[in-house]
Amino acid sequence: MSDNLFPVAAGSNAVSITQEVAELAKVPSRNAEGLQHLKFVKGDWKYGKEEIIFEDDEVLLVNPLSFVAGWQGWEDRKPISGPIVPLKDAGSLPPESTLQPIKPGNRNGWSPLLGVTFLLVEDDGARTTLQYHTTSYGGRDFVAKLKDEIVAGVSKHVTAPLCLVKLTFGSYIHSENDKVYTPEFEIVGWADEKGEEVKKLTPG
Repeated sequence: MSDNLFPVAAGSNAVSITQEVAELAKVPSRNAEGLQHLKFVKGDWKYGKEEIIFEDDEVLLVNPLSFVAGWQGWEDRKPISGPIVPLKDAGSLPPESTLQPIKPGNRNGWSPLLGVTFLLVEDDGARTTLQYHTTSYGGRDFVAKLKDEIVAGVSKHVTAPLCLVKLTFGSYIHSENDKVYTPEFEIVGWADEKGEEVKKLTPG
């Protein structure tokens, strides 16, 4: 590839920006052209209106500038968009008590949200931007751990600050003997600003 995947992170500032993921994060538009929504459902990672399921060997680039925090509301099964800010500004989010009132009801209300954006690059060079916003406990834990891994790992990969991951899952048995699936990731390498893989990790 000849152009930078995440231009703001390119050049001499790449390492410092990635080290301060939360400091310089940008909020991706919910309605950005070409943006596909990524979700995790019962052990499957899916994206797009067609709900395309990821293959086990697919690798994604993490946009280190895309970590966000916010609020997501629900009323009568319909989503209500709340404020979303870069993760470093999470402390500036308004308290739940000041948000738009939502009528009482089963599953109605506001929930804290975390999010991150990935880039899927096909063999033919086609690119798909995948936005993962989640309010579930497991999903928010996934985003927080991914951010921490990137911040911890970037200093070891100075020339390749972009993280390459595979999306995986875990599971556990709930107290009522129901199997609960959790979103997880595996870091498989690091790439430079153009997406060229520089360091591939050895499994195990």
